[in-house]
Amino acid sequence: MSKNTLKFDILENGLDYVKSGTEHIIKEHDFTAYKYAILHLSAGVELILKDRIRREHWTLIFDNINQAKYSLLSSGDFKSIDFETILNRLVNICVIEISDKDIRILKDLRNLRNKIQHFEFTINVQAVRSVCSKVLSIVLNFVNTNFERKHLSISAKNYIDELRELQGKFSEYVKLRTAQIKELLTQAAKKGKIEICPMCRQPALIINEEHCAFCGYTDAPENIAVLYAENILDESAHIAAMHGGEFPVYDCPYCECTDTMVKKNDEFICFNCGVQSHETDFCYCCECGELFLKKDDEDIEICETCWDNKLNSSD
Repeated sequence: MSKNTLKFDILENGLDYVKSGTEHIIKEHDFTAYKYAILHLSAGVELILKDRIRREHWTLIFDNINQAKYSLLSSGDFKSIDFETILNRLVNICVIEISDKDIRILKDLRNLRNKIQHFEFTINVQAVRSVCSKVLSIVLNFVNTNFERKHLSISAKNYIDELRELQGKFSEYVKLRTAQIKELLTQAAKKGKIEICPMCRQPALIINEEHCAFCGYTDAPENIAVLYAENILDESAHIAAMHGGEFPVYDCPYCECTDTMVKKNDEFICFNCGVQSHETDFCYCCECGELFLKKDDEDIEICETCWDNKLNSSD
């Protein structure tokens, strides 16, 4: 090959992107490094996942399999599968298990990438570092599990070894940051509840302070509740509104704040007052559907507002 020619196979290209993105964060030349870290990591992840599908059968990386031609594959002149289709084919055709947690993290990265590439954006540096460290872990686990090292090129093997070294530096950062905030979280836990931060996904969100000790994320309680439902519980307000179904964010019956209480499994937690209750403590109003507190001595399924309205309308 000519010295003026650059050639990467799909996996090598993906690993090179991931390495570049990781180095942007670790070296931290300036704040623009975080932008390029997200763009490169996202591109790299997509290529690595896509190459595993290609190894199943080359036609599977075509968006429309019926239009797949080997000549188009060689030239690159075709529409390849998007991120959602990549995940779908990995799970349903390649029969590769990807945990819901990992999928949510990869989608977090994808959403960050979309904001940067298509809109104006604001990013939280510590949150980006945390998400990217998790993405690097997912990438290495995926490569170790789904690619036989003996069949990889020397270049791909070298990239993987370099990424393992970089992962160690990321792990050191997370451990250091966790140690720095340990005492703060211990004291905060005595006063209120600590939850997983919907931004960086570290267990460091101090609810009664609306603040993440790890990444510094802060917002209004109602915004935290919605982001928690979407990023941690993988729910979608948009899908619930468009196609029906329950989006697990409610008005809190205790502090009476709007859209601050989230249902997590069989428990409810309010991101304003911090109260945590079991689902048996509540009822859904049969008239308006709102959540309200049960009373020990009453067995009714209608909230006070709707009950008062009924009484007034009968006068």
